[in-house]
Amino acid sequence: MSRAFSYCLRASSWTSRAISGSAFSTLLRARRGFGFRLAVSSGQELVTNAADYVDYALDDPGTRIIALLMETPRAVPRLRRSLLRAAEQDVPVVILTVGGSPRGRDMVAAHSGALAGEHAAWQAFCAATGAVRPVADMIRFVVAPDGMVVADLKRRLPGRGMWITATRQALRTAIARKVFGRGFKRDVKAAPDMIETTERLLEQGALAARLGADVVLDPAEGTGFPDFAELGVPTNPLQRAASIGMGSEPPRAAIFEAVGKPGMIPQIIDAAPPGSRIVVAGVNAQGDRFVPALAIVKELELRFGFGYSPKEFAATLARVARSPEAVAPLITGTVGVEGVTGAIDALRIGDQIKVLIEH
Repeated sequence: MSRAFSYCLRASSWTSRAISGSAFSTLLRARRGFGFRLAVSSGQELVTNAADYVDYALDDPGTRIIALLMETPRAVPRLRRSLLRAAEQDVPVVILTVGGSPRGRDMVAAHSGALAGEHAAWQAFCAATGAVRPVADMIRFVVAPDGMVVADLKRRLPGRGMWITATRQALRTAIARKVFGRGFKRDVKAAPDMIETTERLLEQGALAARLGADVVLDPAEGTGFPDFAELGVPTNPLQRAASIGMGSEPPRAAIFEAVGKPGMIPQIIDAAPPGSRIVVAGVNAQGDRFVPALAIVKELELRFGFGYSPKEFAATLARVARSPEAVAPLITGTVGVEGVTGAIDALRIGDQIKVLIEH
């Protein structure tokens, strides 16, 4: 016989539904700093199912978020309609699935006799209904030592993080409702231009990736160098030497230093894989120190660039003429001669990438 236990806890705006009674009890008793407006243990769902509970929660104007712990979806068309309704009402739905591993699937079969859904199937279902958002569509925020909330776009900064959907409206709502203070359980500060700054960083990172960069690093977030091995670049000098000895030229990294901050060059030399080409474009007038022996062992190529010759300009213009669409994303603004001063200011603060001056 199927039994459904529900408890109404009016101090919160969370709705939780679990098929497991033990999970249900654990969630209720856990001291996580938030409560539940409605918590349901649905049992075998012989009469009512997840769609019924989602609809019931959506009928309550106090519901702000719905969490589902699921082994397998039942009455899929109805559940799909309910989740789409939640999306229309702007009520986020988070689904925690059970049975992703072989052992987990065996446990699901023994627990309820259900067939656990495959990960790909869940991903497709959630993407179609807006039930969950992939990490790529969200931004992680952390609290800096001075109490300021900062965007951790590379998801590498230490400390507790909070994830917000990567839209202007979501950030505006989070700030207006003081979500960061409640989530981090401390007094925090958000810069007046946090939304604009976050958007600008996202746009610049996306543009760099579109133009061919495999990894985009923000020095404000620390070095955070990637795992070059995952990019297919040998990280061991002996591996690189062995490949060359067998007549195969292994891939190498091209690293652009465009910051000009003291200490960047030695950090790059230390992190760069063997055979890398390091192009220094950042202007550092304060000096720097590095150990040449490390660069020699790694056989690194260190190049500095400043001006361009007429021959280089001609070759670049010829390539642009052949494929103008390749460089179109770089041009983020067009001004007349009278707008040059404003364009320079916009370039200085990062609101523009390249500005075309028409005369």
